[in-house]
Amino acid sequence: MRVKLLEKGVGLPQIMRWHSYNGKQTLAFVLLHPLLIFGPLWFQGLSLKDMVSSYTLYHWMGVSSLFLIIFTLVVTIWQAKLKINYEHWKIIHKVGYLIIFLGFAHSLFLGSDIVSKGPLY
Repeated sequence: MRVKLLEKGVGLPQIMRWHSYNGKQTLAFVLLHPLLIFGPLWFQGLSLKDMVSSYTLYHWMGVSSLFLIIFTLVVTIWQAKLKINYEHWKIIHKVGYLIIFLGFAHSLFLGSDIVSKGPLY
C-alpha cells in the first residue's frame, strides 16, 4: 500500500530505505525478546523442554510470528537468488498482516502475565 502524499513529499527511494531499516530493526528486537526472557532461565538450569512445556496458544502465536518474520526477511533478501517473481514475492510479503495479528495477540494476552507472574507459570 503506497501513501501518495508521503511518497510525493519524501520520495519513494527514501520510503523504501525506511521500510528496509524498520524491517531489520523489527527482526533484531523480535530475536532479542525471547533471548532476554528465557536466557536467564536457561543459565539457571531450566531446559528448553521445561520452558516450552508451559506454553499456551498465545506463546505459540509469538513463536509463529517470529518464524514468519524470519521467513519473510529471508525471502525478501534473497528474492533474486531464489528466482521468485515480483507477484509471488508481494503475496509472501503480505504475510506481514498475519505477523502483526499474531504478535499483537501474543503481546495483548501475555504481556501482563509476564510482568505479574514471570515468564514461566
